[in-house]
Amino acid sequence: MAVSLVLAGCSANGGSLVAGDGGIFCAPRDPGSTKYFGTLLTNSGNDPITLTGVAWEDEMVDDAGFLIDLDGDALAQLVGTMTWPTDEPYGYEEDLLARAVPVEGAVIPAGVTANMLVTIEPASATDDAVITETQVSYREGLGHTATNSLTMVPATEAGCDMGIDAES
Repeated sequence: MAVSLVLAGCSANGGSLVAGDGGIFCAPRDPGSTKYFGTLLTNSGNDPITLTGVAWEDEMVDDAGFLIDLDGDALAQLVGTMTWPTDEPYGYEEDLLARAVPVEGAVIPAGVTANMLVTIEPASATDDAVITETQVSYREGLGHTATNSLTMVPATEAGCDMGIDAES
């Protein structure tokens, strides 16, 4: 589903990168498709920022992938959760995935909000996979890290009511 996310984030060490903050996105797994979770990164400074990597905290995750879409905000194509391929497309998925680039080395211009797309490869077919936090490292003069505490869950067939926050 395409959604706009609140930019109430934080930036460590006084840097200009502001990460979207908080909340839980849970979406059921769809065999044969990739589930994408989106979260915002905003360069609130006056100079470009070069992303240097992503670290994450997880439970039951074999691997995670991270891409950056620099144009989604301007095109009203922000991703909350998205499945691709799917039988019910929004109509922009192929374009979005074609323009998304790897996080490492991506440059976010001054004043731009980018959508970081996260894919999660679960470690188990019977347990929910959860990423509870991402830390995005970047260069802006000295090195900095922006932390995003969004919880992302590709859930098993049992669904998204597996005891996480009732408000999600």
